[in-house]
Formats: sequence, C-alpha cells, structure tokens
Amino acid sequence: MNKTKVLLVEDEANINRLITEFMTSRDYDVLSFEDAPEALEHVRQNGLLHIALIDLALPTMHGFELSGKLKAMGDVPIIFVTSTGDTDTIVQGLRRYADDFIVKPFDLRELEARVQNVLSRMPS
Repeated sequence: MNKTKVLLVEDEANINRLITEFMTSRDYDVLSFEDAPEALEHVRQNGLLHIALIDLALPTMHGFELSGKLKAMGDVPIIFVTSTGDTDTIVQGLRRYADDFIVKPFDLRELEARVQNVLSRMPS
C-alpha cells in the first residue's frame, strides 16, 4: 500500500518540524517546505501530492495565492493550518480554496483526523 503523500508549507521551523515528525510517525510521506516558491517548483517537477497543508502567513506568497496556483495544476485537497482565525478569512478560505481549516494552536491528533476526513471524501 502506498503512503499518503502530504505537501506541508509552513514557514515556522518548529511547527513545520512538529507536523512533519508527527505525520511521518503516523505513516504519512511528508514533503515539507518553509517557502511557497520552493513547494511550487517541487510540485511542477514532480506532480501533486495527495493533500496539502498550507499556512496562510507565508513570507513570500500568501497561502491563498499558493493554493490558487496548486488548484490550477489539479484537484488537490487543501487544509489551511494557520494562526489567522478571524471568521472572514476562514469563510473566504473555505469558499475559494480549502477543504478544511485548522487554527493554531491545535492538537496534532485533530490535524490527522481532519486529513483523514478530507481524504475520505476524495475519489479513489
């Protein structure tokens, strides 16, 4: 059985490391980036992954912009993992780009449950 491939774009090194280590320990194959352009280049060269976890407040490109570029490449489910928790941002994200939204701080088990839930709704 192939591992679920997760694209993680999170510029906070500690959070990036925690999510990567946790998801890897749960048997996910995590490709993590702290920079949106690097993540986009990887996807352009290697194709989309099964799911993307994206921070909104990235230094070189807003998470909405990154998500739009990923969606233009194909139908990849996206979960925003961010400290931006105002209702307008959440609603905009869910309406335009994301399949789910989780606000920092969060429990890593909740993140995994959200990933599983989103993936369960995707066609095989």
